[in-house]
Amino acid sequence: MKALTIVAISQDFNTANPSGAALLRVMSALADAHRVVCIGGSPRPLTMNRAITYVRAFVPRRCGMLAGFLGFHLSHLFVYAWLRIRGLRADVVQTVDAESLLGTVSTFHCCDAALLDSSRRCGAGRQRGLAGLAAALQSSLLSRLRIAVQKHVCRSSRTRVIIALSLGSSRDIQKWYRPCAPLTVVPNSLP
Repeated sequence: MKALTIVAISQDFNTANPSGAALLRVMSALADAHRVVCIGGSPRPLTMNRAITYVRAFVPRRCGMLAGFLGFHLSHLFVYAWLRIRGLRADVVQTVDAESLLGTVSTFHCCDAALLDSSRRCGAGRQRGLAGLAAALQSSLLSRLRIAVQKHVCRSSRTRVIIALSLGSSRDIQKWYRPCAPLTVVPNSLP
C-alpha cells in the first residue's frame, strides 16, 4: 500500500478537550504508516507522535472568538501555501467543522445552521446593555461566518466525503446544506 500524505487542520490538537485528544490519537495512529502534517492553532502537544510534522498557525489570543476564527482561517491558508511551495502534495486534507475551506475529508460535530435556528426559537443568549449588544453582534457574525464555511465545504467539489458524528447531525447537514459530497455517519466515540 502506498503511503499517503495527510494534512490535518484544526485549532484543537491538544489533550485539554475530548475532541482534540481524539483527533490527536487518530493522527498519531496514521503517522505510523503515512506522512502526517498537522496545522494547528496551539503549541505542539507534548503527547504528539514524533513522526508528525507540526506547524503552528497564528491565532490571536484574548481578542475574542471572532478574531480567533478569522486569524486562524487566514493564517492556516498561508501555512498551507508555504508547505505547497516547499513541495508538499497532500492526498487527503482532514478538517473539522468550520475550521478550513481546504478539506477533502471534513468531520462535522454539529450543523451550525441548525444550532442557530434552535437558539433563535428558544430565545437563548439574550443579554442587556451595550456590552450585551456587542457580544450578541460578535456572536451573530461568528455564527454566520461558521455557517458560510460549513455550507461551502458541503457544496465544494474539493470535498470528497463529509463525516457526521451523529445521525442527528447528518440529518441537519442534509436539511440545511444539501451537500454534494457523500455524507456518512461515524458515531462519536467521545464522552
